[in-house]
Amino acid sequence: HMYGPVEREHAFQGLDFVHPERFQESGWAPPEFAAFVSSIIESGVDPGRMDDIRARLRELGLEPYDCLSPALMDYVATWVAKKSGAIAS
Repeated sequence: HMYGPVEREHAFQGLDFVHPERFQESGWAPPEFAAFVSSIIESGVDPGRMDDIRARLRELGLEPYDCLSPALMDYVATWVAKKSGAIAS
């Protein structure tokens, strides 16, 4: 997928995720990180290769995450805290 709106109740509700690394046109921002890296195991990649795969991603300037980037994780935590009343909206 190249575009995905978040429509259900979630910290990212109302945001649209765009994958410019798959666009054929130039001029888009380059990818900044590699998310859900371990999910390639589900397609049959040998789990023993993951250290090398993550190292290669770092060589390419893409920090690998098996969850989300720190900024997105902070966004989720902020949304949860606001929803629970732990911090003001």
